[in-house]
Amino acid sequence: MSFELFEGIENAKTYSGGQYFEAGLYRVAIAKVSLFQSVRKRGTWFFAVECTVQDTTCPKYSRGSTVSWVQDMGKESA
Repeated sequence: MSFELFEGIENAKTYSGGQYFEAGLYRVAIAKVSLFQSVRKRGTWFFAVECTVQDTTCPKYSRGSTVSWVQDMGKESA
């Protein structure tokens, strides 16, 4: 039985902790858009966009990286 499918899994990054946009120019594909209520702060709603990087000037991310933007809808800026 081969476990090549799991090779490098220890270096995997997850969406749940969030990899957020950093300074740079991006071309992305939107993978998911969601509106959800905070588990910790009842009554607080968040809007989130999960993207797959197609191209970027940010050295931290490369093509295929997943990055997110989250907005607290209770803030005045929302």
